[in-house]
Amino acid sequence: MKNLILKAYLMILLIIYLVGTTAAQSDPLDAKDGGTYPVGTVLKAVCKPNLSHLKSTWTSFEVWNQKQADAGYDGWLKYTPSVNTRNCTGRFMTQGKYRMVVVSGRFDRWEEVEIRAQFTIGKLSPCEGKSNQIVAVRDGSGRKLDDGERDAMGLGNNRLMQGQVVRVPKNMPQGIEIEFYDYSIMRLTSGSQLKLDKCSDLDPQETPLKIKIGLLLGKIWAKITPDSSADYNIQTERAVCGNRGTVFSVEYNAATKTTMVVVEEGSVWLKNLFGKPQTIDIGAGKTGTQTLNRAPVLRKN
Repeated sequence: MKNLILKAYLMILLIIYLVGTTAAQSDPLDAKDGGTYPVGTVLKAVCKPNLSHLKSTWTSFEVWNQKQADAGYDGWLKYTPSVNTRNCTGRFMTQGKYRMVVVSGRFDRWEEVEIRAQFTIGKLSPCEGKSNQIVAVRDGSGRKLDDGERDAMGLGNNRLMQGQVVRVPKNMPQGIEIEFYDYSIMRLTSGSQLKLDKCSDLDPQETPLKIKIGLLLGKIWAKITPDSSADYNIQTERAVCGNRGTVFSVEYNAATKTTMVVVEEGSVWLKNLFGKPQTIDIGAGKTGTQTLNRAPVLRKN
């Protein structure tokens, strides 16, 4: 008798769970910027009206394609989810990184475009995880920059994303400091420019997180905490270096084509991109330089 009561009780709980799950899945969500949703999530959309000759607004979804980006094309491709035109929703059945674009125009011509939200379907990729999360951006005096100031220099997102370009204005003489979730810090001097060339995005199996930064101009100082799950490679026009330690700086002088790496703690490798390739290890208290097509040179600070 007790077993029958227990089975009946478990069956009631199962029915309640299934009903609740079905209700949650059928209730469409508003796509949130930076949100992560399971496969099968239903998101609200804005349907395109039949009267195409009148100016109207509708929703377009795009999916990130890493191969397209690596080939030099725009990595965002048009994506059509399973759409319910009756209530204007889209169901996403494939893992990946997506963005919701709200379009205004006539016929099929896009006259005004607004990127409303970027989100992930499935598990978080490493680049979207906490190890790459930006906690704060400050100027040289320690003041937190507001959203407008961050947007102006290319740091509007709360994470470093592939293709992102960051430019520190010269009216910030002390530069900026970026603090990450794991307490790692990156400082950029006034006038510095960098581009995030590569991130191990949509590759959750890769550990640690690989981030490749192109330093176009200026200087980066980085303090990578020992327990950080991110591995940074910084590349200039002539050389590339990677951190095997904790505290180092990279400076690139475009006029002399010289890359200089100064290591305070830990060890960093430096390699020339042109000429006969050679790699050196730069230990704490030492400096490595690389100029034009020459091999890198090691010297004490």
